[in-house]
Amino acid sequence: MTPKYKQIISELKKEIKNKKYTVGERFYSESDIRSMFQVSSTTAVKVLNSLADENLITRIQGKGTFIAAEKHNADIKFTDLNMSKGRLEATKVLSVKEITDTKSLEKLGLLTNRKYIEIVRLRYIGSQLSELTIAIVDSAYIKNGKNKDIQIFADLYHKIESDSGIDPFKLAYDQKATAIISSDPEILNIFNTKKSLPLIKQTRTTYIDNDKEKILEKVRSYKLLKFWGFKIEVPATN
Repeated sequence: MTPKYKQIISELKKEIKNKKYTVGERFYSESDIRSMFQVSSTTAVKVLNSLADENLITRIQGKGTFIAAEKHNADIKFTDLNMSKGRLEATKVLSVKEITDTKSLEKLGLLTNRKYIEIVRLRYIGSQLSELTIAIVDSAYIKNGKNKDIQIFADLYHKIESDSGIDPFKLAYDQKATAIISSDPEILNIFNTKKSLPLIKQTRTTYIDNDKEKILEKVRSYKLLKFWGFKIEVPATN
């Protein structure tokens, strides 16, 4: 059963999407949500924080909660820029293993009664490592098998389509990118440095049948800043 706070978040997101809110318009307060949904203060705060994390609302201390200034639900064209500048690109598979630790699955928001495979890959541009990617894939859609050549996982989406008939490129997904300074020794070791490293961390969740309860994969990647870029095109609105 979907937790109460997630049900509230879903309902409020639909309201923000369907109602003609204007930028900066006052939104529900913590007390409003407590009263409307008969929940605790802790749950109300969790709901508001989740909406703020998705840039749907802005919370200003001492003033209230308002619709965020960013454009939402607009038809946009988002393009990842190829920063290879003509250099050859290559992918190396570092490891492939099954995940059996239920605590790890719970932390990732995955079902503990399903099996998952973790694929760790390195992407190179020319001779330089540009990106570390860790993908957690539902094993119902990809075959691990006994093949010792783990490089068959290099083109992960091709393998998923070959094994399951599902084209991941056509599925719905959520993606988030943030700039971080990583001091994680495992990440630093892979990038062959001992100093804290500025990286772009991207997380992506891909869904089966556009169903948020049916997750195909969860991916997190760490990319060097100089190899990251994107372009957004937003049409004018009436």
